[in-house]
Amino acid sequence: MRQPVLDFASSIPKIQRMFVTCRLLLVLAVALSFVNAAAQTNPEARLALIIGNATYKSSPLSNPVNDARLMDKVLKDAGFTTIKAENASIRDMRRLVRDFGDRLKASGGVGLFYYAGHGVQVRGENFLVSTDSDIRNEDEVADDSVNVSVILDKMQSAGNRMNLIILDACRDNPFVNKSRSSAAGLATINAPSGSLVAYATAPGSVASDGKGQNGLYTEYLAKAMQQPGLAVEEVFKQVRTAVRLGSNNRQTPWENTALEGQFYFKAPLPQVVAAPPPVARPAPEPAPARAAAPDPLAVDMAFWESVKTSQRSGELQAYLTQFPNGVFAVLAKMRMDEIKTLAAAPPPKPIVEQKPNLVAASAEPKPALPPAASLPPQIPAVPAKPAQEQRPGVLVASIESKPAASTPQLQALLPNPSQAPLAAGVLGTLVLTDTMFGTKSEMAIRVTESTALQTVYSSGDAVGKDGKVLKVRVGDVVLRATSGALWTLPLKDGASGEAEVEREGVNPRSVGNLSWKAVAMAGGKFRVDAKVTYSAANLAGVGRFSVFGNWSATYGNQGELSESSSAVLRGAGPGFSNMVSIEYKPR
Repeated sequence: MRQPVLDFASSIPKIQRMFVTCRLLLVLAVALSFVNAAAQTNPEARLALIIGNATYKSSPLSNPVNDARLMDKVLKDAGFTTIKAENASIRDMRRLVRDFGDRLKASGGVGLFYYAGHGVQVRGENFLVSTDSDIRNEDEVADDSVNVSVILDKMQSAGNRMNLIILDACRDNPFVNKSRSSAAGLATINAPSGSLVAYATAPGSVASDGKGQNGLYTEYLAKAMQQPGLAVEEVFKQVRTAVRLGSNNRQTPWENTALEGQFYFKAPLPQVVAAPPPVARPAPEPAPARAAAPDPLAVDMAFWESVKTSQRSGELQAYLTQFPNGVFAVLAKMRMDEIKTLAAAPPPKPIVEQKPNLVAASAEPKPALPPAASLPPQIPAVPAKPAQEQRPGVLVASIESKPAASTPQLQALLPNPSQAPLAAGVLGTLVLTDTMFGTKSEMAIRVTESTALQTVYSSGDAVGKDGKVLKVRVGDVVLRATSGALWTLPLKDGASGEAEVEREGVNPRSVGNLSWKAVAMAGGKFRVDAKVTYSAANLAGVGRFSVFGNWSATYGNQGELSESSSAVLRGAGPGFSNMVSIEYKPR
C-alpha cells in the first residue's frame, strides 16, 4: 500500500520543475510585452523645419505665415518635432537650414522641410527668397537667397531613412521682366532615393497666394495629412485632385518621388479583435457593422453636381450655405453673378439686326417671312456658308451653341443638323455643351479646304501637311497662331510651347497667348493642357477686356481632330464666359 505514496513522492521534483518553467515563460511574456509597449511609445523620430515668409518689401504676400502656423500644428499632431520661423532673414534661413541638417543627422528617422513664400527659378535652379533679400537683378538671386538644392543636399547628407520637401513657393517671379532666362514657377527637381519633392503647382506654372486665410494648396494638404491610415503618396494624390477642382483646373500640384518604404502622417487606426467567448457559453451574435462616415469631399462634389446647371440662384445659395468654403464655392458665386447679370441685362438684339450682311436693313417695316414650306419655288434656299466665312468666334457660336438667340424667320431658313441625316462628305459630329448652362448643340464636321499646305475643317481647326496645328477650336472660339508654335501631330510626351494667337473672324482684332504642354496617357492617347488668354469686346462693341483660363484636349487615333476638349475661361469683364466641353463623334 506504500508504493503509490512512494511514486507520488518521487514525482514532486518533476512538478516543481514544471512550475518553474511556467513561471519563466510568464516572466518572458511580460518582458516582451514591455518591450513592445516601449517600441510603441518610442516611434521613429520625426523632425520638420517650417518657414513662412510674407512681409516682402516689393511684393508682400497674405498667407505664408498663416500657412506655416497651420503646418506647424498639423505636423506636431503627427508626432513631428518642429522648428518654425516666420518672415526669416537670409541669415536666419541659412542658419536654420544648417542646424536642421545637424539635428536630422543626430535623430535620424523622417525629415520634412516646408516653405511658403516667394520662390524663383533662374537658369533651371530654384531659390527661396528671404524677406530682407535686396535683389534688383537676376544675377543677384544666387547670392541673396537660399538654393533649394543646398537644402536637399543637407537633408541627404544626414543619412536618415526618408526626406520630404514641400514647396508652396510658386508665386510670380518678380525678376522675369528683367531677364532673358527667368521663367515662371519653379524648375523640376530630381528627387534622390528615399525622398519626395512636392510643388504647390506643376513645374513652370504659377500658384495663387489664395484669397482666404490659407493658400489653397496648404489648406487641402493639412486636411489630407490628418486622415489616419493614408500613405504619404495617397496624401499628395488627394491634394492634387482637391486643388485642381478647387482652382477650376488653374492649379495642379506636382510631386517628384523616389520614396522607399511606407510612411503615414497619421498611423492607421488599430484593428480591435474581440477575445473569443468561453467554450461553455454560446458565441454572441456579431454586432451590426456601422456605416462608414461619408467622405466630405465626395458629398461636396455630389451636391455641386446636382445644382451646377441650375438657373435658380436659390439652389446655388443652398450649396453655399451647406459648403461656404467648399471646393466649388467660388464657381457657385460666379454662377450666381452670371444669373443676376443675365436677368438684369436688356434682351439682346436679334442677329438679323446685328448682321446687315444676312438681312438687309430697311427703314420701312417688312412683313414676317412665311414658313420655309410656303416659300415660292423661285426663291432659292439660303446656302450655308463655309465655316471660315461664318466667323466661328461670333456667328457660329450664336447660331449653333445658342440657337434661341436667332429669330424664327432665320431659323426657318437654316438647316437643323440634329434632324437632317449626315450629308455626303461629313466626317462626324461635334457635340458642344455649355457647362455653365447645360445647353447642347451639334456641328457637322467636314473638310472645307484641302491644299498642298493645309487641311481646314468646318469646326475651324486647321492642320498643315507637316502635322503642325495652325488653328484650333477652344470652346466657342477658334484661335489662329500668328507667331510661335502650337503642337505638332503626332504628339510626343513632354512636348511644350507657346504661341501668340488671334481669334478668327473678329473685327476689331482679338489677340492673345496660348502656352501648352503634351502629356502621354494610357492607350496611346495624349492630352494637351493649355493656359489661354485673349481680348474680347462686349456685345455693344464698346470697351475691351481679357478672357483667360485653361483648356485641355485629348488626342487619340481619330486623325487630326481631338476626341474631346474642355474650355474653362472667364472674362475680366461682365457677362462673358467660354465654358464649353466638346466631344467629337466620328461617322
